Amino acid sequence: MKKGKNLDTILVLRRRAIELHLLGKPVSFIVEATGLSQPSVSRYLKAYRARGEASLQRPKLGGSQRKLSPSQLEQLVTYLDEGAQAHGFEGNLWSRGRVQQLITTKFGVHYQVRSVGDLLHHLGYSRQKPDRRSYLQDPAKLKQWREHDLPALKKSPARGLQPGLSR
Repeated sequence: MKKGKNLDTILVLRRRAIELHLLGKPVSFIVEATGLSQPSVSRYLKAYRARGEASLQRPKLGGSQRKLSPSQLEQLVTYLDEGAQAHGFEGNLWSRGRVQQLITTKFGVHYQVRSVGDLLHHLGYSRQKPDRRSYLQDPAKLKQWREHDLPALKKSPARGLQPGLSR
């Protein structure tokens, strides 16, 4: 399969290659007409001879089954929405490690930390970076502090030096 072509495109090209073959066109013509490689065309023709129309169907995608059932995934979303503190963690932020512990504790299933990230992505969660500002911060008090208190805390210039110069 060539880079840049999705599965649907490949299936259309595969079907076209078989149609051209059934019309009696040589493999070299099929390769040029479809843009597929010669080994791919030969493989598609061989599969068509062996399995017929079934070789033109969308293949079942591989991969392992999810370890958590759909109902467990729904329950996990509920747990995550309750917050980390509700499940005995300090602070209310979720990390992949914390979610891994939660899954092991609640469902008795072990996930690798990397797989927890994939699972969270599948559930619609994304990485978030904590804001460095406090959400309790009062903008008016901060402005007053910057204008009045901060200048008093700053170092005054040494005697005999012009302001803006330092040793």
